Amino acid sequence: MYSNKVFVTNISKKTAQDDLNNFLAVRTNMIIPVSIEYGELEGTALITFEEDIDFEKLQLACKKKTLHKSHLEIFRVPITNCAIVRNISERTSRDTLEFYFDNEYRSGVSGVLDVKMLDGFCLVYFEEPEAVDVVCRRPHRIDEQDLDVEIYYECLRQVEPFKLPSPLVISDSDPKKLHFLIKSQSKQQALETQLNAVYGKPIWPKETITSSFTVKCTLTPETKDCRKLARTWETNVKESITIFFNQLNAGNHAPIYKEKKMLLLKELKSLNKPGCFVKENDIIKLCD
Repeated sequence: MYSNKVFVTNISKKTAQDDLNNFLAVRTNMIIPVSIEYGELEGTALITFEEDIDFEKLQLACKKKTLHKSHLEIFRVPITNCAIVRNISERTSRDTLEFYFDNEYRSGVSGVLDVKMLDGFCLVYFEEPEAVDVVCRRPHRIDEQDLDVEIYYECLRQVEPFKLPSPLVISDSDPKKLHFLIKSQSKQQALETQLNAVYGKPIWPKETITSSFTVKCTLTPETKDCRKLARTWETNVKESITIFFNQLNAGNHAPIYKEKKMLLLKELKSLNKPGCFVKENDIIKLCD
């Protein structure tokens, strides 16, 4: 086990990194954390201290005192002999990676035990844990691609195949706003931009009169922290859409009325029936 690292769970959403840093420093008699790396599971982090700590003392101190009403749970961290490798070229095979990292002249280390290919990355296991520290300090390039190589801590990451969230059907929105959104290209573009920030892409229905629309997930295995993002994807998309619909009419009646009016004028002009007359200044006259 590492003597200067701990794995922490049950971190509150309200806890900022500085808060966590200061809280742990006080409970280790001012042994300062030098790095905090958050895990893929929410509320988890790997803490590295500037020197060895008293694990039992820290564990007991965190049981006695809460941080933002949460009792931090402290665990030891096993010494790792594994590196995680990302940004791998599609041309690069498992054998190529094994031969590269087992070649001290090229990678700076040798003694590869195994290479596991996964979605968008691979895990390289070495005979000696010290090899991981060495290999992660060097730049690496294979098949004209610069690799991202970091120490792999099992407690921080999950290596199961990436599972894309299912498309989300939005059916509980205001029907009037939804009807207007389906007919408004500018509002559709605005929502598309907003959802793009949370890896969502709306699929607009062909019918203008509808009670729902679908949002599909744009995450890929190559997206950084894709598994962590996938776990909160549905919640993030729903929150983003709620905010958008809440702002759609708030204090913005005039632009919406103007766009509705333009849509109405366009439809009336397309009718091309006797008895309809539309002036260019938006005055509509119906004649006998």
